[in-house]
Amino acid sequence: MEKTIRKWKRNYSTFDKILHLNTMNDSPFKQYTTMMMAIITMMEISFVLVASTFTSSNIPPSSSPTSSSSIISQTNLRTNTVYNNNNNNQIILPSIYGSHQVFKHSTSQIVWGIAEPGDDINIKLSDNSFHNTVKSDAKTGRFEFLLPSHPPTPISSSIDIVITSTKDSLTLTDITFGEVLLCGGQSNMAISVRMAMNASYEISRSDIPELRILQVANLDSFGKQSIPLINTTMSIPWSKSSPDVIPTFSAVCYFTGKNLLPQLPKGMTLGLVESCWGGTIIETWMSPEALKVCNANDDETNNNNNNNNNNKKKYSQEYEKRQFIIETNPNLPYDMKKAYHLGGPHTSSALYNSMIYPLFDLEITGILFYQAESNVDPAPAAFKYKCKFKSLINSWRSSFNNNNNVNNNIVMTKKNNDAIGFVYVQISDWPYDGDLISDMRYAQEAGLTLPNVAQVVAADIGDVASPNNNIHPDNKQEVGRRAAIAALSVIFKHENIIHEGPRHVHVEAVRWDPSWGNFHSNTGMYGYCNYTTIVRCVGIQISFNQEVYSRDLLNNEMRSGFEIWCGNLWQPVMMTGLINSTTIQLNLTMDSSFPAELRYGFGMYPYMHLYNSNEFPAPAFNVTIPDMYV
Repeated sequence: MEKTIRKWKRNYSTFDKILHLNTMNDSPFKQYTTMMMAIITMMEISFVLVASTFTSSNIPPSSSPTSSSSIISQTNLRTNTVYNNNNNNQIILPSIYGSHQVFKHSTSQIVWGIAEPGDDINIKLSDNSFHNTVKSDAKTGRFEFLLPSHPPTPISSSIDIVITSTKDSLTLTDITFGEVLLCGGQSNMAISVRMAMNASYEISRSDIPELRILQVANLDSFGKQSIPLINTTMSIPWSKSSPDVIPTFSAVCYFTGKNLLPQLPKGMTLGLVESCWGGTIIETWMSPEALKVCNANDDETNNNNNNNNNNKKKYSQEYEKRQFIIETNPNLPYDMKKAYHLGGPHTSSALYNSMIYPLFDLEITGILFYQAESNVDPAPAAFKYKCKFKSLINSWRSSFNNNNNVNNNIVMTKKNNDAIGFVYVQISDWPYDGDLISDMRYAQEAGLTLPNVAQVVAADIGDVASPNNNIHPDNKQEVGRRAAIAALSVIFKHENIIHEGPRHVHVEAVRWDPSWGNFHSNTGMYGYCNYTTIVRCVGIQISFNQEVYSRDLLNNEMRSGFEIWCGNLWQPVMMTGLINSTTIQLNLTMDSSFPAELRYGFGMYPYMHLYNSNEFPAPAFNVTIPDMYV
């Protein structure tokens, strides 16, 4: 049944591409497609709803710890007033803690909560590795414990954490010490497992007790949050991976974790924390201090947002109409609304305050980030993104694993700002403005100037017929595979890991040799070289930093993914083949316009065919061809 539904949805998405390409206002086809839009929209929503019935139940109810107390998310700790009428004198923990939680191993970390002011609060780990008593604050009721460094615990040796006061007790069960990853970004991170390729198959095989998940909710109030919260709301509390909870969890985050587990020590647990929101700009995920580094402020963010929306309307008015119907449909499941959200919060620092800041008491191993689509325009948004992206990375790194809380004599040592590995996904295909999209892909590479940062290229796995809309490729499995290998390198610090595709290191122009035979002219015709004319036959040799091969490309094939600037437009260039395992050659004719610009992998749907043996694509690049006739 699901295969049939996905086939129908793909047929619709292909038709949707035709709608976007048709821009002639007086076209009879345009009039016909406009009339059909409402019907197609309702069909798509129906398909999504039916598919969700077959792939998952609705969001699972929150679990609770084994006591009369509760781990709350939205009530007592909702504001920064810590002791907020806790009339029952309960022990209350923020939502980042819970049964089945994974704590980062081999590092000290804070556990805090509130109880009756001035009460004696006791904590004990069931393996007897730690026991302590502190007094809750006389005014706020806040208490803190500093858990000492704990070695990894496999699931077979999970422990309980018991916290007691004179009037209450609370037990966190099935606690392990392992690795913890934070997954952030916008819609391509928010796309859930049940929206990914082969969803039913993947969900049926998601019973993985070593994998634990935590998901931050998307509340409307979060988009307006002007001050940092000390607690946030979870849509999925700490849970073991299973078909009951995985369907609505981030697909990229899940597949990355699933691919990482076999590379970790046997029995090691991996915690995945999802905090993302579709349609959001990078500024809303940044602290005010991080924005100041780039001289960004609310006015600039709001102006960019207004221009962004104006440009989007120019390209996707039909899409916005469908989007409105999707988001206002009361029957559409929560995770799908979250992922499809076109206009997520755009207020500077709002989601940092509500969805990132409350997580800082978690010790994490690394970060996975997938965001940039909402920042592609207006120009020069990509240029400004470079600074903001680097500032976000530095800000998050310095805030996580760096709790300098001084309360109850707890002082945690500041840690290396660069120690937390950061993996980001470069934006994939999208039928928008090719120049703006490619500029953003280049801008994202600014992150690679920082240590322990890796990039995952995804421009080769886009899907114009994706049932999740063509900006959301549904092959999240491959994104997760690549991200996991990148994480092994920069997050887990495994040595000798090749985590990215071939990068060009040298380009040169060489004189034509008669043995090359035919050449490709910039008019798209074939001919033979003639040194007596102004036109010169040239071989462009590009060397890479690792072995490279061409996937699905025949010699003399015109479509090579390479283009050269010919004065007023970009022209395709034929790739002749491999000179050796690390060098390719392009043959073309040139007039006297040296030096020339050459680019690869550019545009909305770039043709990318250069890979390494690990099936990692060569990222897009732009180079200047030196003049060999000087």
